[in-house]
Amino acid sequence: MKPDISEFSYGYALTEDLITWAGAPVTAAPVFPSLIAEGQPGGGFDVCLEFGGVPLFLQFKLSDYMKRRTVRETALGLFEPPFYRMHIRPRKHSRQHELLLALEATGCDVFYAAPVFHTPKELSESYLQQRTIQDSRFFPPSSIGALLDDESHHVAFDTNAIAWCLSQPIKIEHPISSEGLARRVIARIHDAEARYA
Repeated sequence: MKPDISEFSYGYALTEDLITWAGAPVTAAPVFPSLIAEGQPGGGFDVCLEFGGVPLFLQFKLSDYMKRRTVRETALGLFEPPFYRMHIRPRKHSRQHELLLALEATGCDVFYAAPVFHTPKELSESYLQQRTIQDSRFFPPSSIGALLDDESHHVAFDTNAIAWCLSQPIKIEHPISSEGLARRVIARIHDAEARYA
């Protein structure tokens, strides 16, 4: 089932939640690159947030809700429905994944962010309860790896922090939860503070 929300609405809700996140206050205005800048080297992301001088780059994705038992992931024994799919833009249409991999290779924290919901009602509940971070999953581009063909690829995941990259099934060993994201950002801030102390 295709998502019934817009990427912009999800991205706004997640960005606001991250900005008001008590664990790590932002230290600069969010950067939303233009479409031209997003396609240039150093781009590929939808927003950059700075926490304690440490940048966090996110590429927002929506999630298809998979509820039928006839889907490939169930046939392969990877998931029992329901679960979610986040699609990665094919290389023939976009260099987004390649740009995100290059950005991550510079040592920055770079993630695809996808919700574990797909309806306006769920988005509204998540936003009003300030749970959009907790109701999202975060995937470093490196956990998916280089995509060397022009075929369609996606990440399938469930609410139990299990994820697989397909077209060829490759298990993503450590999908990042909200708690994992918090630990990573705070550790980066402490490292930056120690370097400049």
